[in-house]
Amino acid sequence: MDFSIIPHFTAEELRISINKELKLIAASYGIVINENIPEETLKALVRELAKKNKVVILVDEYDKPILDHINNLEQADSQRTVLKSFYDALKGLDKYIRAVFVTGVSRFSKTSLFSGMNNLDDITLDAKAAQLLGYTEKEIEKYFIPYLEDFAQEKNESVRELMVDLKKWYNGYRFSERDACVYNPFSLLYSLSKKKFENYWYQSGTPTFLIHLIKNQYNSIENINKTELSSDWLGNFELTNIPLIPLLLQTGYLTIADYDEKANKFKLNYPNYEVELSFTSLRLSGPFLLRQGYEGQARPALRSIFAE
Repeated sequence: MDFSIIPHFTAEELRISINKELKLIAASYGIVINENIPEETLKALVRELAKKNKVVILVDEYDKPILDHINNLEQADSQRTVLKSFYDALKGLDKYIRAVFVTGVSRFSKTSLFSGMNNLDDITLDAKAAQLLGYTEKEIEKYFIPYLEDFAQEKNESVRELMVDLKKWYNGYRFSERDACVYNPFSLLYSLSKKKFENYWYQSGTPTFLIHLIKNQYNSIENINKTELSSDWLGNFELTNIPLIPLLLQTGYLTIADYDEKANKFKLNYPNYEVELSFTSLRLSGPFLLRQGYEGQARPALRSIFAE
């Protein structure tokens, strides 16, 4: 289920759209389901699929219907209610399910959205998932040699010299206490393809909800590159309380720069030069974009990840 492509202008449209999407998935497996309630359709689909094998459920952009309405809390809460009912339906299907994997931008608390799925394991900042998303330097040097050589030749320099620039522009995302970083795959691939260093990530679009939050919490981003937070403060969000700094970590504008084990505090900073440029552009253009009613879809470098 990819909630970025499921219509959700209203909560009722979201409910109807989820049901349609589930029926399309069922049809792709030759299964016909006549239910009109998303939760019942989901249960019927999982039970039918489990007659062959236990089911793996993948959910992407789990929070998009909520975040797209974050400037209207009543509408956002209506969307949350629909989603909560959908996720709660999974709880009674344990014996049919092999695994559930959920990704999204924010980390809404389990009580507000996943109370029925209380056995989820949040691995957003887990060391075992630190290099799950993005390319490591070793992977780039192993799999992209022809592209690196072409790019280096274009710039009239060595591959080693090129890697220094690539690291400055696109590396630096750290997702755990362990010092293990990855490159932004979106920007890296564009750079290798076009043989040019540019701010590709910001050009991909900035979500409207983030612009609204920056406008409303602008004072909290002074000296942002010197921010230190405890692990508790990087935790779950509530619909009526979405702190900006942790959200900037989730959306990739900030990353972990260092970790103090004794104080249990994370130091945050920009991951790289590209993101620093992006955030500067966001701060300068945010009010203008709000006036223009800009709508965009970001490609966040970090997503909350839940695994059952």
